[in-house]
Amino acid sequence: MISILALVNCCWSVSPITKRGTSSPAISPAISAVYQWDLDCIGPKSYLQLFGLAGFGATNFSSGTDLGTLTGFQTNALIRNPALPIGAVVNAGEAIQNMRTYRAGAMFVWNPNPCFSMAIWGLWNQDSNGFRQEETFVNPFHPFQANGRTPNLVFKNAPATRNMYQIGARPIIWLADNIAIQAQVYGVWADNVRGWQVNTNQNVHPGTLDPTALSRSGSQGVFTIAPTIKPKGGYYTRPELRVFATYSIWSNSWKGATTPIQEGGNTGGFTPSPYANAHANQGWLIGTQVEWYF
Repeated sequence: MISILALVNCCWSVSPITKRGTSSPAISPAISAVYQWDLDCIGPKSYLQLFGLAGFGATNFSSGTDLGTLTGFQTNALIRNPALPIGAVVNAGEAIQNMRTYRAGAMFVWNPNPCFSMAIWGLWNQDSNGFRQEETFVNPFHPFQANGRTPNLVFKNAPATRNMYQIGARPIIWLADNIAIQAQVYGVWADNVRGWQVNTNQNVHPGTLDPTALSRSGSQGVFTIAPTIKPKGGYYTRPELRVFATYSIWSNSWKGATTPIQEGGNTGGFTPSPYANAHANQGWLIGTQVEWYF
């Protein structure tokens, strides 16, 4: 038996925007759609799901607020205009209204028998901040200007728009009624990285005018093995307690700016990364996780 579930949702939000001393509402539309084919004919609770969503302006499908966007714009303004006095008003223009978020993908879950399950997924995500991301750092070749005192800064920026593609698979094999082995493998490619802009590690890309991952493209592969306490019977059976070991390898262009599980928004900052203090493009992460829901 094959059944089809289709869901289309449209919404909008209204946010007060201060612009040139006036306050006006920003209308931010969004649309999302999910199509699911229940494939019980190949295994109980097996299905193929397709999804897509688009958000414009303040509707970015996150739990955060627009304050972060405006703070980022203000930081960029200070980078470009370091002499701005304290308390100066920075005109953000239409930074929030220009934001865009698109996401589309598919997920296939297969439960052929009570002792084996698998999920395969892939997705594309495009985000636009609404403004170009800036960073600045001291020129390592000529650190001072002609007067010998003023730092000689290098300015670098990344496009507002970032694309990310991901594909992965996760098989589960039960060894007993409540003991399973899970594995997971997936790959990520992204362009125009807009991660942290501060390079606190002088060993990463030393002596270059390109010391961080900002605006770079790159890829990452992640491989996990996880012995698990989990009831057999399907991919989503819970509760689940697992111990995992993850090995990850990433592009040289992302050295110092990512971790095995991509904290910090796919390519996070130099400070939280356990490999930030080494010129590394690979590493291990070991830990435990628990999921408990009904």
